[in-house]
This record gives sequence, C-alpha cells and structure tokens, in this order.
Amino acid sequence: MPNLDTLEQHLFQLKDIELIVLKGHLILEEGLNDFLACFVNDIETFLKIGFLFERKVALLSCLVPKQMANDNIWEQLREINRLRNKLAHNLRFSQYERQLKQWAIGVLGYKPKTIKRKITYRNSVVKAFALLSGRLAGLSAGFAAARKK
Repeated sequence: MPNLDTLEQHLFQLKDIELIVLKGHLILEEGLNDFLACFVNDIETFLKIGFLFERKVALLSCLVPKQMANDNIWEQLREINRLRNKLAHNLRFSQYERQLKQWAIGVLGYKPKTIKRKITYRNSVVKAFALLSGRLAGLSAGFAAARKK
C-alpha cells in the first residue's frame, strides 16, 4: 500500500494540479492492486491479465462485503478515474477544474471556505488523494486481517 513517504514524495511536493491528478491516480491504482492481492494467489500473474483501473474498482466493489466498504468509495474512485481519463485524452477539458473541485470536496466531506484560491484548491486535491489512499489501505488491511481469522 502506498504509505505517507510515497504520498510525500509524489504528491505533497508537486504544484501542478494535472501532475498531481496523474500521479495520484497511479498511487490509487497501486492501492487497488495491493487490495486485489488479498483475493488472489499470485498478484503478478493476475496483473498480467491487464485489468484497467475501472475494472479493478468494479471487481473490488463486487468482492468486498458492503458492511466493510460503503459504495461511496467505489464511486469516488470511478469519478477520479473518469476525470483522469478526460484529462489524459482531451487537450481541452473546460469543466475539469470545477469537476475536480467537486470530487475533492466529496472525498473530504467538507468545502473549504477559500477553494477558489489556487493553493487551497491544490491542497484539497492532494488531501483527497491522501484520504482515499488511506481508506483503501485500511480496507485492505482490515480485509486481510478478517481473512486470517
């Protein structure tokens, strides 16, 4: 699972919001891969199948009992994947900033008073990635511990 050092190295130091989204998405995908490792015998062989981010989210949402993870985590992961794909595949994406702000606010569960300020917007997006990454890590650890019992 991505840890605080990984987040510090790859997100907290960045200023460019688009790079934060791209790297944050990769960090979340590492978390998804680590979580999927709880369900398979050989994660490396499984990953060679080539499931994309969206399929990994769909698979985990089917495998993880609802009492362990409510649906909003899967929706938040799907939404950041959708935004990342739009960013990566469209030269002009006019609604990007507004939709990214909405995603970050949804993940954080609150709206900062000054999200119009560039630094607050950036910090909110980084915090949202960190929080979602932490939720994935917690679910993965909890599921692994429950399976051992």
